[in-house]
Amino acid sequence: MTEQQITLEQIVMRAIDAFNLCENYLVTHDLSERCICSKFAQYLDREIQCSGFTGYSTDVEYNRGCEGNEYSVKRLGRDRIIVVDLIVHKRGYDANYGFDNLICIEMKYSVKSRGFIPIWSGCAK
Repeated sequence: MTEQQITLEQIVMRAIDAFNLCENYLVTHDLSERCICSKFAQYLDREIQCSGFTGYSTDVEYNRGCEGNEYSVKRLGRDRIIVVDLIVHKRGYDANYGFDNLICIEMKYSVKSRGFIPIWSGCAK
C-alpha cells in the first residue's frame, strides 16, 4: 500500500471508531443502511477535513460521473445503474485530471457484529 492509502485507511478507521462510540443506537436498533451510511458520512467528512485533504466532498449515493461526462449516470452494462453508497471525491470532471475519487465505500452491516464495519476500497490514485 502507498503512504496515501495507509493514511486514508487510518482516517476511515478513526471515523468508524468514533461512529461506533457515539452512534451505537443506530446499529443495535436495526435502522436502515441509508440512515447509518448518512450518519457515518458525517464522521468520515470530519476526519477528512481535519486530515489536510482539502476540497473533497463526502456524498451518499452519488450517481454521477461516467466516461468523462459528469452528468452521466454510471452503469454496469447497458441497463444496470451503479451507485456507490458513500464516496469522498471532488465533484465534477477536471479536463486535466479526470475524476478525483479519494475513497469509495459500500456499506453492509450486521447487528451481530456489535458495531459498524463498512466494506471500503480506497480510490486514491
